[in-house]
Amino acid sequence: MKYLIYIYIIISPLALCCQDVHFSQFYISKSFLNPALLGKQPEKIQLKLHTRSQWSSVSVPFKTNYISVDIKDVIFENNFGLNILQDVSGDSYFKTFGVGFTLSRQLLSSDKHKLSVGSTFSFLQKSFDPTSLVFLDQEYFTDTELRYFDLFLGLDYDIQLSDNSNISVGFSLDHVNKADFSFVNQTKSGLEPKQIYYLLFSYQESNNLEIIPSLSFSKMSKVSELIFGLQTNYKASWLENKTCIVSSGFFIRNNDAAIFLFGLEINQAAINFSYDVNTSSLAAASNNFGAYELSLVYNIKNKSRNTNNTSKRCPSYL
Repeated sequence: MKYLIYIYIIISPLALCCQDVHFSQFYISKSFLNPALLGKQPEKIQLKLHTRSQWSSVSVPFKTNYISVDIKDVIFENNFGLNILQDVSGDSYFKTFGVGFTLSRQLLSSDKHKLSVGSTFSFLQKSFDPTSLVFLDQEYFTDTELRYFDLFLGLDYDIQLSDNSNISVGFSLDHVNKADFSFVNQTKSGLEPKQIYYLLFSYQESNNLEIIPSLSFSKMSKVSELIFGLQTNYKASWLENKTCIVSSGFFIRNNDAAIFLFGLEINQAAINFSYDVNTSSLAAASNNFGAYELSLVYNIKNKSRNTNNTSKRCPSYL
């Protein structure tokens, strides 16, 4: 059984072209979750590094790196972002490298309601090494590398329920253009559109404690993923003259993993670490080891000319 699972993990990147890169910390990489969320960061510029590694206990680790630069209110109150994605999967070194450009804008803005739209245009390159694979029948590949562009669209609706509670709901559609994706000449298949729905709720229990239940549901062809859980942010007074927030959380990826999160934010910098404990049928092969994620966030303040700025701080998940 363990041997069969090992084979499945090795060939899955080629067999399942619908398998997309995903993160357990879905609420951290906002523009990856939904391009409409770009621009909701607390400061003018936000820099982010997000890395994920999984299956190291079974096969060659699947590694994903995501870097983004988000800038809000640049030209005519539009928000712009640049992101770089790198993913390497399995023994065939199935690689994905992409550069994306994101544009978002707020269509509706009032004291209690905000509606935003966004889109991401990405250029991607995929490649693999067939020499490390063994096939029962002879396979003929027209090429081991291909390039294409991808289009993502998103919508986000933010509601201020009260002075201490806020809710954000959204929807995004990935692979809108259904780009052709096949290394075999006889087979041409477009990428299936991927639907992503999410709900993020923030409740300020006190001046020092914030509670954030959230969930994300995605569906692509016949494959779906549901993540739900709870995060808490505690404002500590450990460091004098510095804002210090300690985060902890627990999430469930349905029928797949239990996710534990720990984070620390000091002024404009934040670090978050999460670990997935495998609970699926593959747990026997992985010894329950799953994946770890590390995200680093840094916010750059804008030199404001208005010293009497009384605008409200965005919830920490934004």
